[in-house]
Amino acid sequence: MKHEEVGKLFSRRHSCRSFSDELVSIMDIGTITKAGLSAPCGIGVHASHLFVYKKGEADYKRLVDIFVRSSGRNPFYDAPVIIIECVDHSSIAPVRDGSAVIENMLLAASFINLGSCWIHAPSVFFSKDENKPLLKNIGIPKEYLVIDSVIIGHIKKS
Repeated sequence: MKHEEVGKLFSRRHSCRSFSDELVSIMDIGTITKAGLSAPCGIGVHASHLFVYKKGEADYKRLVDIFVRSSGRNPFYDAPVIIIECVDHSSIAPVRDGSAVIENMLLAASFINLGSCWIHAPSVFFSKDENKPLLKNIGIPKEYLVIDSVIIGHIKKS
């Protein structure tokens, strides 16, 4: 990749909150999650765990329902794919490690011409003790620390 292409990638990356109905391929999801898990981490201890929720699947609906019931809104903008990033207790710098994972996923999505957005709502919501038991409803062990999430999809043409 040439220097000017790197600059274009970074300037092209922006938050997207409006997605088409086109499905995101499993290959694209794999590329994005692999990029995330390739992020640097404190003392080389990779403690990140990614949970992928695809529109139309039961866990996706349960996740969205948790937020709609608690706040009256869907913070995931009806995106085709939601990826929640968690770390286990072996991480010495969970927020920093997790943020690097999130950023890598956002850049990877942009690189393959998908829209994406960093969504902070899960971190705030699941940090509250009374909400931690709800993690089991979406397949996340309650001892994991929810860092944040990324939504991904094909950009809706205006």
